[in-house]
Amino acid sequence: MQRYDYMSTLYGMHRNDGSDTQSDSTLYWWDRNNKEIVAYGGGQTVQPLNKIKNVSNYIRSNQYVTKPSLAYDQDTKEVLFNVVKDNLEERCLVYSEIIQSFSGVYDTPFEDSIQLSNDLYFIKDNKISKKVKSNPNNAKSTSNASIFPLIRYVVNKDPMYNKTFDI
Repeated sequence: MQRYDYMSTLYGMHRNDGSDTQSDSTLYWWDRNNKEIVAYGGGQTVQPLNKIKNVSNYIRSNQYVTKPSLAYDQDTKEVLFNVVKDNLEERCLVYSEIIQSFSGVYDTPFEDSIQLSNDLYFIKDNKISKKVKSNPNNAKSTSNASIFPLIRYVVNKDPMYNKTFDI
């Protein structure tokens, strides 16, 4: 790399924090040091979204989640920020890219998420649940059993021959 430029010297993200997500046009993250929701849309500026969209008081008046997590729902064009505890319960602030505003608070805390096709799945305490489109406040569990999600990469050692991997 011959040169690099800082997008911002005020806002940042911890290495391996996992508190970021992206849409088709914007990168979103939780700045743990400044307690800010930040967005970068490819222009020249990094924006503190919670200040611009007037949710700073809500964020500051509540406790913070110890492991913040963010998710982007491709189907509804919503960004979910699981960063605060409202009355000791984790809540997800919801930012709608369609109306360019925070549109509500969901009661669905999560530690991680997976987007498969048009469905968003949340992972919390080794259980997976699906975001229900008709009522996103209540994610529906796909199973009563605990699961341990993983992604396994399989590499063909001999690319000259086609192989079928059965895992």
